[in-house]
Amino acid sequence: MKLWVFSDLHLEESALYQEFLSLLETGVARGDQVVFAGDIFDLFVGNSSHFKLKFKGFFDVLKTLNDRGVVPHYIFGNHDFNLDHAFENLQIELHEEEVIIEVPGPETRKKIYIAH
Repeated sequence: MKLWVFSDLHLEESALYQEFLSLLETGVARGDQVVFAGDIFDLFVGNSSHFKLKFKGFFDVLKTLNDRGVVPHYIFGNHDFNLDHAFENLQIELHEEEVIIEVPGPETRKKIYIAH
């Protein structure tokens, strides 16, 4: 299992955005944990069809992750608004401030605290 944490990328449509989508699609495997710790995009308003269309590739990759059994976490950032509307057809855990991820260790489970 891998823990992937992405935060404050402030992505726009660019080559970096396409590389990010490719990394998610090819790198994340079943059993991995993924945390988007806010401000993945420079601005994202989830109840706006403009942003849903602009970042459609991101939602397509999230669907692919869901199909693999991966349920990502998304922590609200200060550039993220109305996210519950954006992800209504996907399996994703939304968090207002932080999340604690448990990962298996050799003798005990470890807890990792992640916040924006």
